[in-house]
Amino acid sequence: MAAGRRVGGLLLTAVVVWMGGCLELEANGPGPCEEGAIDPTDPGDCIRMECKDGAYVSAPDDTEIPDDENPCTEDTCAGGIPAHAPVGAGICPNASAPQGFGRCLAGVCVQCLGTFDCGLGYTCDVAVNQCFACDDGVKNGTETDIDCGGECIARCQSGQACMVTADCVAECKDGVCMDSCSNGIKDGDESDVDCGGSCAQRCSAGQGCKIGADCDSKVCINGACIAPTCNDGVQNGAESDVDCAGSCVKCAPGKKCLKNTDCLSMSCSNGTCG
Repeated sequence: MAAGRRVGGLLLTAVVVWMGGCLELEANGPGPCEEGAIDPTDPGDCIRMECKDGAYVSAPDDTEIPDDENPCTEDTCAGGIPAHAPVGAGICPNASAPQGFGRCLAGVCVQCLGTFDCGLGYTCDVAVNQCFACDDGVKNGTETDIDCGGECIARCQSGQACMVTADCVAECKDGVCMDSCSNGIKDGDESDVDCGGSCAQRCSAGQGCKIGADCDSKVCINGACIAPTCNDGVQNGAESDVDCAGSCVKCAPGKKCLKNTDCLSMSCSNGTCG
């Protein structure tokens, strides 16, 4: 059978052995600790386990600072109580960040606090403190559509999603980027509403222009497009060549033509009057 007694706070056990008519006790438990010794299994948690009167007893020890393995906190002890206060916006290792490190924020290592934390080709979405690329083929970060808008350099094209006009090459209307050449206003390099400039639509007679190329007649005089005439020196209207055919005089030999009746010779071959 087993027996035990408490010594200095430790329970010592023994096994009772029958030895030919007498009983002997064999020690079966640990002996008392050495006075002043520190428990070798002490985890380091602001509490020191020290041997007194043969037993380990606890006492506050602010030098036994526990490490929470978080680079964004400062580990301290105060009166035997551990604390892990957040540190400032220092650099911290972050394997998910493009550069392999991030920034501390409220005790957490986030990818970024600003675009400068993300590295070349990336932008920081400060709402979620994550880096994203503007050329990864997916809509992420502050992008309003795939790889455009938001903090990306690229502006969104007509038909792509937007939040404000700054997201678009032209204009944002009802959450969609509009082509400046079809938005009903004179903007961009247009010489008049939705025509001229870089728009495919040329301006009609009476509309504004800067150069002849802004007009469907190719004639711009005093800032206005002029209707085609048979003596304006350009091919326009129904003319097959400069100031001939259509409602104008027939074209001479060697001039361009579309049909026989465009030519004085009444012969149009391979697009040239004979």
